Formats: sequence, structure tokens, C-alpha cells
Amino acid sequence: FYQQVQAGMAAAERIFSLMDVEANVKDLGTKEIHSPKGDITIKNLNFSYEERVPIFQDFNLHIKAGERIAIVGHTGAGKSSLISLISRFYEYQGEILIDGVDIKEYTLKSYRSLLGLVVQESFLFSGTIESNIRYGMKDASTEDVVKAAKMANAFEFIENMPKGMNFEVLEGGKKLSQGQKQLISLARVFLIDPKILLFDEATASIDAYSEALIQDAIERILKNRTSIVVAHRLTTIQRVDRIIVLDNGEIIEEGSHDDLMLKRGAYASIYDKYFSFQEIDPSLLDAIED
Repeated sequence: FYQQVQAGMAAAERIFSLMDVEANVKDLGTKEIHSPKGDITIKNLNFSYEERVPIFQDFNLHIKAGERIAIVGHTGAGKSSLISLISRFYEYQGEILIDGVDIKEYTLKSYRSLLGLVVQESFLFSGTIESNIRYGMKDASTEDVVKAAKMANAFEFIENMPKGMNFEVLEGGKKLSQGQKQLISLARVFLIDPKILLFDEATASIDAYSEALIQDAIERILKNRTSIVVAHRLTTIQRVDRIIVLDNGEIIEEGSHDDLMLKRGAYASIYDKYFSFQEIDPSLLDAIED
């Protein structure tokens, strides 16, 4: 019993020390977002995790409302950092504007309500599958949750689980495969129906059929919304309107897949190294659509 008390006290100390940490991002905004279009403008962005090690210096980018872009580049190019900054996870110098208004002028709650974020490691909480999908919209009806699961191609595997939507998931989704966790994460996004989608794509370590399900859901979710995708798969890249090639926090190339391949520059080099052998068998996607 004494050993259990000691372990509990040590755990409590870590919990309280975490609770005492002050957030780096200050919620000083006062505006609420109403009827957003989703136009994103980044002006003279400067950011670094460590002093004297800049990630972005005077970075500029404009994404039109409804445009779908993919961000590619080698490890450390700044892809995930850009997603984090647009998500307002860090303070920065410069401007990030949504429909011409600096995001710092909005309350965090209001601003983040228009974002849908899918990260590489989707975290599931202890509870039912339904409660995990409803995580981003607590007051959603069961019918809305089921509809979102169907849109994300997750409903088929959920139906086959014991108790279906009421299947109990262990913390971290330990009872589910990586592909199933990712499909639930997509269902969350379909449920909140965000105006801006930020997608740090993760389809590694899953079987080909699960990947085909995810890619089909991605194609559906990218429609009619401003989308920024950190692309790890060729199938996603080929479906966007514009590809941005980052290197050390700078845009070194941009354009469509075909145009960039004709240039035989940085993108073509990345394609030959990472993407050229990643295409999914088209018959898998046809089977899903049927």
C-alpha cells in the first residue's frame, strides 16, 4: 500500500506541474467568426522553436478560398510547423489572415471552430467509438455521427465490431488498427464540417485496402473547402490544385504535378525518391466506389 501511495504522489506531482504551465499562446482576441470563406494569406511570417534557429523567415503564401494545396519537402523543411502555426499552436511574428482578418484578432475558440485538423498520430480516448467521433461536437446526434462515419468509410468496420458504435475503445485506440483509428479521425472532421482543412497525412503502416479507404475518404473531404495537406502519398498530391515545395522554410517551387515534373527540379527529385512507387492499385478504389 505504501508503494502505491508513493507512486500516486509522484504521478500527482507531474500532473500538477503540467497544470501549472502557462500557455504560450495568449487568447487576446475579441472577434467571433461569422460566415467565413476560407481565404488564407500569410505575410512576412517569422518563427523558430529555438532562438537563432529560424524555421521561417519572411515567409509569404496565399491560398484562395476553396483551393486545395499539397505541401511536400524533405524532413525538417517546415511542413508540419506551417500546419501548427495556422492552427494557432505557437506564437509567431508576421501575419496570418483569414478573409483579410488577422487570426490573432479572433478568440481561439471561434477561430479553431472553422478548422478541421487531422494529424499523423490520431489519439482516441477511453470510451465508445461514438463518443470518440463526437469529440469535436459534443451535441451532435447519433444520426449525424453515423452519417459522418459513412462519409469517412468507417461505418463498415464499426458495424462489424461488437456493439457497433458502442464498442469500447481503450485509451490510445489500443483495440483498433492504425487504419481504423485514422478513419475515426476522418469521421470527426466530417462531423464538424470545417471550412478549412489541415491534414498532416498518415497512411504508413497500414494495409493496402485500409489505405484505399482512407484515400477515398480524403478525396471526398477535400471537396468544397480550403485544404492544406502535408502529403506523404502520391494519390493525394495528384488530386490537389497546387503543390508547394518547401526547403528550409522557403518555397522553392510551386505548381501542378504535371508542370513540376516537366521542370525536372526539386519536386521531380522528391517524386523519384519518395512517391514514384506509391500508387494504389486502381481496382481497390473502384471496388470501394462500387
